[in-house]
Amino acid sequence: MKLGIEIAFNQISFYKKVIYFFVLFSGALAAQDHPTNTNQFSIDSSYINGVFSSYKSIANYNPDSAINRLNKALELSIKNNYTFGQINALRFSADMHSLISKYDTALQILQRAFTIATNTKDVKNIINIHNLKGNILLDKGNYLEAIGCYKTVLKLSNEINYYDGIAKGYANLGVGYYLIGDYTKAIDFYNEAIPKLELANDSVTLATLTSNLSSFYQLVGDFQMAIEVCKKSLSYTNKDDHVAQARIKINLGRNYTELQDHSKALIYYKDALALTKKNGNIRNRITAYNNIGTTYVKLGYFNKGIESLEKGLSLAKSHKMESDVAYLKFYIAKAYYENKFYKKARFFAERSSEIADSLKIMELMLDDYSLLGNIYEQLNDHKSCNRVLRKHIKTKSAIGEQYYQKQLTEMEAKYKVDIKEKHIQLLLKDSLHKNEIVTNQLNQLNWRKKETNYLISGAILLLIGTLLISYFLFKYRKVNKVIFAQKNKVEHQKSVIEIKNRDITDSIKYAERIQKTMLPADELVQYHLKDVFVLYKPKDIVAGDFYWLEKKNDSVLFGVADCTGHGVPGAIVSVVCYNALNRSVRQYGLTKPNEVLDKAKAIIVDAFSQNEDVRDGMDAALCSIKGKKLYFSGANNPLWLFRGQELITYKPDRQPVGKHEVEKPFSVQEIDLIKGDTVYIFSDGFADQFGGEKNKKFKSTQLKRLLISIQKEDLQKQKQILSKEFDKWRGNYEQMDDVCIMGVRIN
Repeated sequence: MKLGIEIAFNQISFYKKVIYFFVLFSGALAAQDHPTNTNQFSIDSSYINGVFSSYKSIANYNPDSAINRLNKALELSIKNNYTFGQINALRFSADMHSLISKYDTALQILQRAFTIATNTKDVKNIINIHNLKGNILLDKGNYLEAIGCYKTVLKLSNEINYYDGIAKGYANLGVGYYLIGDYTKAIDFYNEAIPKLELANDSVTLATLTSNLSSFYQLVGDFQMAIEVCKKSLSYTNKDDHVAQARIKINLGRNYTELQDHSKALIYYKDALALTKKNGNIRNRITAYNNIGTTYVKLGYFNKGIESLEKGLSLAKSHKMESDVAYLKFYIAKAYYENKFYKKARFFAERSSEIADSLKIMELMLDDYSLLGNIYEQLNDHKSCNRVLRKHIKTKSAIGEQYYQKQLTEMEAKYKVDIKEKHIQLLLKDSLHKNEIVTNQLNQLNWRKKETNYLISGAILLLIGTLLISYFLFKYRKVNKVIFAQKNKVEHQKSVIEIKNRDITDSIKYAERIQKTMLPADELVQYHLKDVFVLYKPKDIVAGDFYWLEKKNDSVLFGVADCTGHGVPGAIVSVVCYNALNRSVRQYGLTKPNEVLDKAKAIIVDAFSQNEDVRDGMDAALCSIKGKKLYFSGANNPLWLFRGQELITYKPDRQPVGKHEVEKPFSVQEIDLIKGDTVYIFSDGFADQFGGEKNKKFKSTQLKRLLISIQKEDLQKQKQILSKEFDKWRGNYEQMDDVCIMGVRIN
């Protein structure tokens, strides 16, 4: 059995992908003007300005050399009292220090530049300093502070009508808001920036910005569209701008990797590598080596993959790029592990983990712990395996808790989208109904036309017949115009609905990602309950059912809940209910299931108290294990205990966790456990499913018989059997409700 979660370079989590794409590879857009020096200085000033013009190209292959040159330029600027030189030597030096991940040093240097620029009232350089500070803060992950810097850039640029600062202020605000998940504002700022950049003919920034826009399509999984946007970005680049071309081709390769077209991805990665050898950009070259290596490994060319990854590692080490060193060692370790070279894999994974821990790269820390857990298990080093698994659980819990809290508001917004969908469906239904009426009118008109023809029986009535025919032809054309207009209207509405449905589905899929972060991690459940399975089958993309686990002191609490509704409404209610259970344990320190349910009920009722008609809540089965004692409380959902071939049912209280006509405290039942006992808690989705030959409910009686028949199987096998039996019973019928079953065997 593998421990943890394995994440490949091109299959990293969405959150980490955003940070990598914007900050590490594309970067925020820098506003770095080089004002022309009108004064005639000595040879020193010529040297200084020459350094400013060339330091970027030098930094591509030797950042330390660029820093040394900038320090020399600073000394000469101070000697000649050349304030422009002092400000820019410090600013560019800060830029170089941020490139090699020395962010705090970079900010200290930048503060010196800001002091000089403020004293000399050099507003353009003050703007450039705020812009660079924002870029450095983005690299550090301080997104809100970075946004504050970019707002200052925009404000000051507007005050002096500094067009370049205005355009790049809008662009960088788009990057900042994207990183904190405010996609609406991000798009608004991008839309403000693009026409200004086009007007200024700033093809370099346009190329970067358009490349960044492709990530919006990556967000919803539309990688074909992301490819088209990247190709548009490529068209903006100058043919000699090898740095931008390399970066965009790396991104094109990633999109093809997501589409599992590894051969085409490899072509783009190799093109990017060739471009980096022309321009000397070390960061892009390391990235190209990394992606080529991981792609070769996926294609089965292990030796070629390791060779490419080690080239990237050698470059990263020689240029002291510690975060890149950490990532490359992780992918080398992963390649060795997948090919069963466990000792080599351990060496590289441990080195990667040490660096990730020291730099606090949270996502890489998780990946390293997971990989090390798998490696230690293969090497039978169970003590080390247990240690890294604990680290993994602790780190993932910290990340998940923060991310879950940030997304609650966005989950509620998804519910509004669902309401819009229903409204659109009503519009479509109404349009189709109108079209049906028009069609019936046309049929009636045809029938009348035939009837009129029958009445024309002779030459005497020819004139009358001709007039009648003319009349009906006129009417026919008139009605035909109405039909045509209605048809166009229906087709337009259909087009609108298709777009809305796609947007709605994309939004709900994103809500699904958020809901998954709320559920306890599989390894956390496995760690605390040992022998356990969870069968979880949402009816729709998101669910009203959820499973829950908390450890408090020496008690392990776990449960299964069935919230009011399913789909998006049920998911919204599940957020409230899940949070209520967490608060009952974490905030109030409760460990007895009945007390937890009582407190959760009070929290849920209070949450929905603003509307007296809302009676949402949940049915739940909640357990607490302490030693060999199990305590159970149920809200409409029972607990089944199998001991040998005997089934013991523990009945719940007949009330939900929510508003109810008769308010009373929940009861608790104490159970003495023995080795081999198997406990099941569940929602009603499995038993209520219609299917079989006569399309009837599965029912709890049949579920009991099924569980009795599989008691000799281990729990993972039981999960497979239950899942197959459910799918077989359902057949081609629609799934009626969310399904959640949790089984725990006592060892």
